[in-house]
Order: sequence, then C-alpha cells, then structure tokens
Amino acid sequence: MTVKTQSPFKLLQAAMDAGDVDSCLATLAEQLQAQGKLQELFEARKMQVRHQLGLPLLSSDLPEDLDGEERRVLEDKLIDGYRVVYRDVGLLMFKTGQLGQGWMLLQAAGEEETARGELAAMEVDEETIDEFIDVALRQGVAPVLGFSAVLENYGTCNAITTYDQTMHGRPLADRQAAAALLVDHIHEELTATIKADIAQQKGSEPAETTLRELVGDRDWLFTDGAYHIDTTHLASTIRFARCLEDEEKLRKAIDLTEYGRRLDTPFQHEGEEPFKDVYASHALFFHAMLGEQTDEALQYFQSRAEEVDIAQEGSTAAETYIALLDQAGKPTEAAAATVSLIPPGIYTQGLAPTLFELCEKAGDFSLLINACQDRDDLLGFAAGLIQSQDK
Repeated sequence: MTVKTQSPFKLLQAAMDAGDVDSCLATLAEQLQAQGKLQELFEARKMQVRHQLGLPLLSSDLPEDLDGEERRVLEDKLIDGYRVVYRDVGLLMFKTGQLGQGWMLLQAAGEEETARGELAAMEVDEETIDEFIDVALRQGVAPVLGFSAVLENYGTCNAITTYDQTMHGRPLADRQAAAALLVDHIHEELTATIKADIAQQKGSEPAETTLRELVGDRDWLFTDGAYHIDTTHLASTIRFARCLEDEEKLRKAIDLTEYGRRLDTPFQHEGEEPFKDVYASHALFFHAMLGEQTDEALQYFQSRAEEVDIAQEGSTAAETYIALLDQAGKPTEAAAATVSLIPPGIYTQGLAPTLFELCEKAGDFSLLINACQDRDDLLGFAAGLIQSQDK
C-alpha cells in the first residue's frame, strides 16, 4: 500500500490553522533544508529569530518607542540570534559544496577557525575545486591548503603563477609553507626524472639516492642541451625558496641550484639583482642561511648592495645583505648598513629587519637616533630616545 506524503504547503497550513507560528516556522525550516534550498533556509531561520524576539517577521527594524537600554538589549539578542543562524547555515552550505556563500556567512559569524577546519576535512572534486581554491587561498581562509590544491590539481606552472600573484603579501609562515611545498615537489620530480634517465641510458637503476650524488660525476646527463625539468619552473622555485629557514628545505634548495649550474648556457636564466647569476648566487645565499660560507656570502652580497643603483633596481640587494648580516649575528653592522645603503623615501620589501629592530637586537639605539635626526624624523627620534632609556 502506498502511503501518501502530505505536501509541505499542507503541513504549513495545518500548523497555522492550529495558531502555532513557532511550529509553522520550524516546519518551514525543515522543509527548506530537506529540499536543499539553503538561501531560503537562511531567511527562514532569521524569521524564527525575529519571531522569538517579538519583531516583525520580514523586517529587522526595532520598535521606535524603545528607550536606549531596551534597544541595546534587543539589538544584542538579535545579533546573537543571527550569529547562530549564520554559523549553522554557513556550515550546511560548506557541506553541500556552496563554499563561497558558506564562507560569507561563517565570516559574518566570526567562525573563521570553523571554516578552516571544514576546508581541511573536505574532499574536493571537479565541481568544488575552483571555489575551494578561491575561498582557501584568495579569500585567505587557509592559504597554504589552497596553494597545495593548486599544485596538486593544476600543476607546477599554475602553482608558480599563483605563488607570484597571491603569496607575496601573505605572512612569512604562509610563504614559507607554500615555498616548501614547491621545493619538495620540484626536488622529487627532478630526482625521479634523473633516475629514469640514468636507468634508460645505462640499463640499470643508479645506486645513488640524492640529487647531488646523481648528477655529481655524470656530465653526460647535460650533453646536447639536455635538461630534466622545465627550467623556468626550476628558477622560480629557487627564487621562492629565499624565504625558507628550515634546514631540510634549504638543503633541497641547494641541491636544485647544483643541478641548475650544470645546465647549458641557454638555460641559465638571468635573475634580478643581487641574484643575476641565479644558481651560483642562490647557492651562496642558502649556504649562508645555514651558517656556511658566511664570509664569502657577505662579501659577495655587500658588493652587490653597494654597486646596485637602489633608485633604479629597488632595495632587494641592500635588504638581502642586511638580512644576511643579521642572520650572521651582526645586528650592529646590519644597522649601519641600513643607514648607509637605504636612503630616506626608498620603498623596502620587508626582506630584512627594520633599523629599530636591529638597534634593539644590538642594544644600541645611537644609530637610529642619529639617523632620524639627520632625516628630520621626529617620530623615530623620539622612539629611539625612549627605547634607549629603557635599556
């Protein structure tokens, strides 16, 4: 026997015939959720909140005759009620793949951490991948997770373009995590390709396992302009790796420079100062970040910082040298270099600590005080004076 289901309209009518507005609104919400009409559910849930507070169903305007305290209390209750609605419906939207709309509601509810957790647990498919990347990466909810999705689903070329477009304004931790993903990816891909090339040409798998060992005495891997990975991807990944601090990732980045240095001249892409010789200069930089070849690195990057026209080329050369001085435990020298190499009015990229930070590390604010006086910087001068007194 077929059981006839009562229509949603009759259910609503029955509730209202019984004079039960709460039941009517609850039934409305249940039916809309069951039908997947989440935007309408959002409105229905807001109607429930307004009804519970004695407000008109289709308007959130408060009665005009309320005094100040009554109005404040009612507004707070309305906001609290709406916040629950935003969270609940936002979560439903996330779970049904409506990520953009869901994020708008979760953000309005102050549920950013909830949204991050939902994204981390989500299984993405072809229908949701683009919206997932937009919310996670471009909306900044979970940038590294979004970047990982770009790399996994759209490949290295798109990931490199995305890094350039979205990562430079992100916090250092995000940039480091995304750069580490690229370094691992390129290093793994390159190692596998070289192993396959050796096996094909020599008839057996190589005994060596590290990238440096694999290319060490095999010049024939590079004959006739041979290469094993897109060389623009290689150069870009090495450039991104400059933000890294983790030893394992820096070692991999050095491996990549060792491979790049073996490439034929047409593939020795020229970089920007102070990294024009991309592979040699980056190798020196990465070693210095690990506390190796420090004197050689400081000498090289000092020469570039002093020779490069900062007005024409920008501050990268100067900031790189200052950052390496700081990394080498020489904050006083780094502070002096900041004053001498970066004139007033030059836009800096945040690659090195500020003059204030360097003076604080050195425990001496005299350079800051003198520089600020010379540059007519009253604010910095006062900050230096005050801070020097606190020492």
